[in-house]
Amino acid sequence: MTADIDPCRQNVLAELARHNWQLVSDEENFDARVCAELAAAELPKTLARVVVRHYSEILYAACGERNSPRQRRAFLEVWNYLYPIAERRAPRQDLAQEWTQQAIVQIWKQLDKCRAPGSFLGFAMIILINVGRAYYRSTHRPVKQNGETFWLPVEESASDLQRDDQDDEDVASDLTPLSNVPADALTSAVEHDERRRELIAIIRHCLKNRQQQIVVIEEFFNDQTLTEIAIKLGTSITNVHVLKHRAKHGLARCAKFNRFYEEQLDG
Repeated sequence: MTADIDPCRQNVLAELARHNWQLVSDEENFDARVCAELAAAELPKTLARVVVRHYSEILYAACGERNSPRQRRAFLEVWNYLYPIAERRAPRQDLAQEWTQQAIVQIWKQLDKCRAPGSFLGFAMIILINVGRAYYRSTHRPVKQNGETFWLPVEESASDLQRDDQDDEDVASDLTPLSNVPADALTSAVEHDERRRELIAIIRHCLKNRQQQIVVIEEFFNDQTLTEIAIKLGTSITNVHVLKHRAKHGLARCAKFNRFYEEQLDG
């Protein structure tokens, strides 16, 4: 029996170490309780999820302690859990830090609203997501067009979006300088760090809108899908398409960008 349960306990301890969760005390028999639940389950359960649920209870209790080392450690662990999530959703690193800090404050204020301590980390993540949503509501505004809602930065206007809603012929004409660039010329530029930095600087010069910059740089240089970019910006995929469309217009009309690619072709 002991031989059967020891590997499970080792996996539980490895899972705790992976998160750097340090609030489990020896007398709690944490690993034994997790393994006992897994062994008694009628349906298969994922060890990682059971560990998270049991540890959430410990984390919740520690966050509720007043001015204790365990409380400070608990909130540090909540921060470490939330920050990577914020980093994936926020457009900038400083915003990810700000969102996480705001979430920590809200979690502390709303501890009594968490009715299921086993879901405490999920409760914390929802608060973080709401902080991010509040940011976008304050810095963006919804614009309805053709039955769809686009979230545009406050400096954008509905007329800006409408100007981009041209027919395909006009769009193709505007994008001719960009679409005619051979793929190998572009790849050649990216493969050299100096040229890569130059191209990124040109993109930022040509595109004044930071979100448009992010869409182009993340898709082209970092191989991010539009879905991944939408998550990073905290917006819809449709809005990312709009940003990408506008970015192409901006680049195609930028003399500095076109000169760069003429040099690539000549080289």
